[in-house]
Amino acid sequence: MRTFVGMTWIKKLGFSLFIVCCTICTSLPSFGQVQVCTAGVKRDNAAPERLSGKDRKGFNGVYDFQAKWKVGQVLTVAPVGNYDIVIFNKVAKYAKIWESYANVKFSFITNSDKADILIEFSDDLNSWSFIGKEALQYTSQGLPSMHFGWFNGEANEVEIKRTVLHEFGHALGLYHEHQNPTGQIAWNKNAVYAFYIENLHWSKGEIDEQVFGKYEANLTSHEYDPSSIMHYPIPAEFTTDGFYVEWNNELSQGDKSIVKSMYPSMLTAEVKKLPVMYASIQSLKFDHNVKTGFSNGLEITSDIRLENQKNKKIFLEFNFQDAETGIILIDKNGKYTASNGRVGRRITLIPQYDVTDYKQLRLDFPYSELDLDVGNYNLVCSISIYDENNKILTKGFNNYFSYGSGPNVSRIDMNSVYSDYDSSYYFYPSFSVSGGKGQELEMKIYIQNAKEEGFGYNNSIKITPLYDNTIYNEDKNGDLYFIVPKSDWNRYSNALSQLRIDVFYKNKVLATMSMMQPFEYDK
Repeated sequence: MRTFVGMTWIKKLGFSLFIVCCTICTSLPSFGQVQVCTAGVKRDNAAPERLSGKDRKGFNGVYDFQAKWKVGQVLTVAPVGNYDIVIFNKVAKYAKIWESYANVKFSFITNSDKADILIEFSDDLNSWSFIGKEALQYTSQGLPSMHFGWFNGEANEVEIKRTVLHEFGHALGLYHEHQNPTGQIAWNKNAVYAFYIENLHWSKGEIDEQVFGKYEANLTSHEYDPSSIMHYPIPAEFTTDGFYVEWNNELSQGDKSIVKSMYPSMLTAEVKKLPVMYASIQSLKFDHNVKTGFSNGLEITSDIRLENQKNKKIFLEFNFQDAETGIILIDKNGKYTASNGRVGRRITLIPQYDVTDYKQLRLDFPYSELDLDVGNYNLVCSISIYDENNKILTKGFNNYFSYGSGPNVSRIDMNSVYSDYDSSYYFYPSFSVSGGKGQELEMKIYIQNAKEEGFGYNNSIKITPLYDNTIYNEDKNGDLYFIVPKSDWNRYSNALSQLRIDVFYKNKVLATMSMMQPFEYDK
């Protein structure tokens, strides 16, 4: 599978934008030139080798053991095509910084026929690298596995150093850190959508995949590391809590630790391996509008497997957030609570065997506990499994759904009749209410002189729908009406007045109708 990461530099609107094939890079508002890359990830069913819980402690980062080279291997690196020997020597100088922490060596040669990594230089403003030993699929054909496209007279030493460290991090098997599945970046999705749609013309689906998407949990066992050389800057405008990441120009302690774990020294390699703690969600089903107690809700059914976690506390959790804004929904009454005060559910599992299977594990959740204001929402439900240290072991797929809170009212039509019998106007509003069975709604009618501000006349009626879908005044002259005595018009100075009807639920307007209506009156 072809997996690479990189960037393209495009000047636009005073910012720097970065793009490459399946790998997209862009500039962000708070930082003049900001190289931010996203990349495709290997997503097959093979579970890569991972470190035990003891070995993982204190490490950070995203990596793939399936793509790493042999421990102690000497990797030959050569240029392909035209190149500047001065620039090539700088690349060698900064790439070798990794050797102080990873048990591998880089041997820089000029014979491209014998190279494990082939570097191409150009002025196309792109930089990218294939992940780990995937490079061999291309260097064996004489094709480049790494590319630098802006190392010219305008590039300073700091920029060259951080770019070389970043791309050789990919060459060792590291992925981008902002998509670490253990990270909890509170994205301001509206701001991110607006920026990428306006400047790169991406669809929301592309932004979800390339910016908000996270790598599969089995690619990493380590904590999120915002100081990593593999992390690109994030401006505060792109988060809801002001979180931001500036330029990282050096290897972080997490970077050093993770490559030490991937490429240990010979002494470290002799340490006895502990059993790998493993969790998998083998099936997952979301059923909506299921009866949960006295109300409708969501039912989640899953099969999960836990390995090497006998007698340990394991947590299965699901929670909700707004799919459009990324805002996490918070529990307000303490009845259905996930971690960190989120609304959802969190249950404890204590496996009794080295390999424990849980079949048809059911969790339900009443929609009423979402406790949202009246309106329509696009939501997403996420489910994850955590170990006893609250570190994520695996995640299931997200379930996107639409939810309407409170009754829905259709458009209001109006029929009016004047009665000589009692010298009054009869107004018959015609509309339907769905999802409001047993809920009290209030209708208000207002009459205003066209030349005056505010409403000089108002009246109200309370209604309680008897059915899931209730129609009022279907024949235009039913039993729901307002009576306005003709005498109430006498205060108006002209015959053209505005009539308005609002339907309220819990003091929130669900529907409104207004019209300019000629009325006869006594002067």
